This record gives sequence, C-alpha cells and structure tokens, in this order.
Amino acid sequence: MEEKIVVQNGDLVTFVSRKGKYWIARVREHDALATHLGVVNFTDIVGKKRYGERVETSGGDELFIFRPALHEYILKKMKRGAQIIYPKDASAIITYGDIRSGMRVLEAGTGSGAMTCFLVEAVNKKGFVLSLEKRKDFLRIAKRNIEGFFSGMPSNLALVAGDMKEVSLRQKFDRAVLDLLDPWNVIDNITEALVPGGVLVCYMTNVPQLQKTYEAMKRSGKYTDIKCMEVLVREWIMDEKRARPKERMVAHTGFIMVSRRVA
Repeated sequence: MEEKIVVQNGDLVTFVSRKGKYWIARVREHDALATHLGVVNFTDIVGKKRYGERVETSGGDELFIFRPALHEYILKKMKRGAQIIYPKDASAIITYGDIRSGMRVLEAGTGSGAMTCFLVEAVNKKGFVLSLEKRKDFLRIAKRNIEGFFSGMPSNLALVAGDMKEVSLRQKFDRAVLDLLDPWNVIDNITEALVPGGVLVCYMTNVPQLQKTYEAMKRSGKYTDIKCMEVLVREWIMDEKRARPKERMVAHTGFIMVSRRVA
C-alpha cells in the first residue's frame, strides 16, 4: 500500500497524547473526536496535517497523529463476534508458523477477523489467504472489521462460509492455521489440504483441546516436531523517576501448537 503522507478524508487515524493515551477514529471533514483532553475538529486535519504531526484540542492539549498499527486497531476498534486471537499470540503464530511473503495460507475459523488481518499482511500481495468460517454472523462481522482496517477487501484474501469438517479443497496450501473448538476433528481434512513440508498451527484455549489435538496428530502419522507454547506479556512503567513492571499483565489467553507435515 502506497504511504499517504498527508491525512486524507476517510483515513483511519490514531491520536496519541503525550502520556500515551490513544484513540482511533476515521477522519471525515466536518466530523470531530471528543476526548477528555478536548475536541479535535477533523476539518483542521484532513488535507492539512501530515502523519507524525501534532493537532491541538479545544482544551489546549496536543495529540500526535499516526496511521494505526494493526494491534491498536484490533484492541481498540475491532468489533467482536467470536473472541479474538490477541496480537501477542498472532505474532507468535506468524513467527513459529514461518508464515512469509508469497505463501498460500488456509485459515479455519475466521472469527472476528483479527488473525486474518495478520495473515494477509504476512503473505503480502504475492501470497494468498483462504479463510473459512461456518457461522455466517461471525463472517459478516469479520468482513466489516477487515474492510475497516484495509479500507476495502484485500485482493489476496477470500472469505468463505464453510465448515472444515465438510469442505473439499482443490488447491494445496503451504501453511494452515486452526482456531476451532474441536481442531482434532479436522486433522484429516487439513492434512489433505497441506503440502508435505508445510506447517500446521493450532490455537486452543484449554488443556483438553490441547491433548485431544496432539493425540489426533500423532495417530495420523503425518506430523512431526510438535511443539506447544503460550505467550505471556508484561509491560513496564517508564518515566524520569521509575522503571518497574506494571501490576497487571496479559498472561494466559491460549495455547499455540505448531507442527510440520511429513510426506
């Protein structure tokens, strides 16, 4: 996507205060953003301000203007249907799943579309993502969320209403990501869709899911190098007088199981 230096009408913008508080809004002329620091009139921004510059609120405070990062959009702006995969877990899925530019990725369980956005960015325009979701209400929410971030449906993404237990796929995929209640029940179908040497990543929230999926993968005889992990993130408070961890942290949200498909 070509970077637009000047904020355009309809852009999605992140406003950040000096203390790190942030708001995300789609800026349209004659609209405004109301915050506890005052009101920001978008007429003062559209076509006039560049990303990285400041804008003054009606209360006299300054906010910095940035293009939203994906993790900000997911945590602050994305409407939830199904529970999202948090950015900390999505990053680990991309990294340990070795999902790279130009790859063909199958996602089963679109949910609210958070992981889908990460996959689309990871494979780039050279790659392709097919995302399956059996619940049409979730798929509608995901479509709105994805279009909201990318300002339209990405050309390298296909959203499909379907159940991985029943669907028959003609093409093969380099990587597969499962976010299902019962991933152990679709291992055979996923195996057929995944190329030998491909990587399967399963995201699960509890231990029984983990055990059943591991057992199904071992029974299939088609997977090796099976690893399981969870990602814990703890932010620190930093200023002129202190540097210490925050009292609260984002601890367990889910388990990530990664494995390689053998021939």
